[in-house]
Amino acid sequence: MENNDTVNILLVDDDDDVLSMLGKMIEHIGWRSFRAPTGEIAIDSFKINDINAVVLDLGLPNMDGFSVLKKMKEIKPSVPVIILTGTGYEKEQVAKAVALGASGYIGKVMPIGTIIAKIRSVLPRPVQ
Repeated sequence: MENNDTVNILLVDDDDDVLSMLGKMIEHIGWRSFRAPTGEIAIDSFKINDINAVVLDLGLPNMDGFSVLKKMKEIKPSVPVIILTGTGYEKEQVAKAVALGASGYIGKVMPIGTIIAKIRSVLPRPVQ
């Protein structure tokens, strides 16, 4: 974590509404959000920022979430990546992502408290 204990969460989704909603939720609890609508932007942001955790949608244009996850794990393997699933639970996709190093999954329709709790659970130490 940064010296000032700021928690930096990278949100990756091609849906602007989802990015906005998750970003506001993250910022409301005092964390900092970085938002990326594409895999390429996500990887660039991941490389240059001190990211503590990533919330990653698998359905991205050009570069799918599996490719993004794989690249992130090559760059900074210790940073947890949580897969963001759509309205249905895509069991095979989540299993594949976990095999590639994902730290679990959350659904886009989960309650805010559940999403925050999952992110907190993958951070290296307890945070507020």
